[in-house]
Amino acid sequence: LVACLVALGACVAAPQKAPVVATAAPAARAQPLATPGLFLYEVRGAQGTAHLLGTMHIGFGFDEVLTADARRRFDAATRVMTEADISGADPERLLQAAMLPPERSLRSVVGEATWKKLLARIDAQIPAPVLDRLEPWLPTVMLGLEDLGHALEELKPGAEPRMMDVELMKEANQRGKQVTYFETVEEQIGVFDSISLEEQV
Repeated sequence: LVACLVALGACVAAPQKAPVVATAAPAARAQPLATPGLFLYEVRGAQGTAHLLGTMHIGFGFDEVLTADARRRFDAATRVMTEADISGADPERLLQAAMLPPERSLRSVVGEATWKKLLARIDAQIPAPVLDRLEPWLPTVMLGLEDLGHALEELKPGAEPRMMDVELMKEANQRGKQVTYFETVEEQIGVFDSISLEEQV
C-alpha cells in the first residue's frame, strides 16, 4: 500500500562543485536528450549540471529503461534525489490516515450501488467491516494499481514486480551515492488525507 504514495517522478542529480536542484538557477535551461521513450532531461545552471529522470513505478526496471548514455550519466552522479523514502514507511500510519471519522462509513459516503461494486472487487483484499471505515482515496488507489497490474500483465507478462523507483534507490545506495528526498512519506500521506470527501467520491 505504501508504494501507491510514491508520486510519478524522480530526480537524478549530478552536481559539479555544489549541490543543485533543477530550479536553483534562474537561467537554467532544460533540454530533452535525444533518447526515444526515456524521460531524461539535462539541466545546466550556474551551480552545475543536473539530470531529471521520470520514472514508472511498476512494470519497468531501472536497468531495463536506461540507455547506455543514461547509464553513464547515472554512474557519474554523486547525488541522487528521489521523491520520498518509502523504505521506512509505516503501513499502520497509512491506515490511520485513511480512516473515516467514527460517525461516517464508506458505504454511506459512496452510496449503495457503488458500495456493492466496490465489495465485488476489493472484498478479498480488505474485509467489508474494515473497508467500511476507510476514506474513498485508499480503495481508489488500490483499484487503480490493480487495473494497472492487469494491463501490464497483458502487455509485459511477468513485468509487474519490477519497480523502477525502488531499483534506482537500491543501486544508488549500493554505489555509495548521497541519497536525499524531496518529501517525507508523512507529507505525501497528508496530501491524500487533505482531499475533501466530496472530491474523493
